Amino acid sequence: MAIYSKGCNMPKYDFILFDADRTLFDYDKAEYEALKAVMQANGVDFSDELLKAYRVINRSLWDDFEKGLATRRHVQVARFEKLFERFNIKRDAVQTAEDFMSQLSLGSYLLDGAEAVCKKLSEQCRLYIVTNGSHNTQKARISNSAVSGYIADVFVSEGTGSQKPHIQYFNYVFERIKGFDKSRAVIVGDSLEADIKGGNNAGIDTCWYNPTREKNTTNAVCNYEINALEQLYEIIA
Repeated sequence: MAIYSKGCNMPKYDFILFDADRTLFDYDKAEYEALKAVMQANGVDFSDELLKAYRVINRSLWDDFEKGLATRRHVQVARFEKLFERFNIKRDAVQTAEDFMSQLSLGSYLLDGAEAVCKKLSEQCRLYIVTNGSHNTQKARISNSAVSGYIADVFVSEGTGSQKPHIQYFNYVFERIKGFDKSRAVIVGDSLEADIKGGNNAGIDTCWYNPTREKNTTNAVCNYEINALEQLYEIIA
């Protein structure tokens, strides 16, 4: 069952703003395959230890990005600089970053249920994707996926001048959706910091996709909490 905030009714929404990675798309698989391909192409042993270290470094840098403390380009290169330093790997971090993004753009893997949910919801709502990341990479992954035909538009933070959770990013999105009404919109995402706080900042309802049933220890306010995408049917109906 979907988990609802106290005192919250079940409104009908016309606009659903989906986060991309770890909400609709299996980013972990795409990341794994891209990193493996790049490391092997450079003659670097691809181990579980290296993968784990990369993910810790990457998450820390993206947290800085979402807080406005780092640029996207810095994140893309610095994660490999730090990784190579830790494992004493003598490779060009800038070129590796470029190669990684090229490989990542091929990873259009979806999470279980994503295609069916998007298909069904698109019959009664307009679906959009709001995502932080590289414009070319995200556009390629999404356009080549099985959900592309159900998505009305995709808004990638690169090129907008801001990113989730900042209000400037959401204003950019809202201005480009015809007939947009905040009271008829909900954002669905896995990140409390980027998606849920972003929705709070923008004044729209929020749905936290929390498949691992983590506790919300932040000040982000969730109107809804689900652990399976199919539970959206209960909210949107």
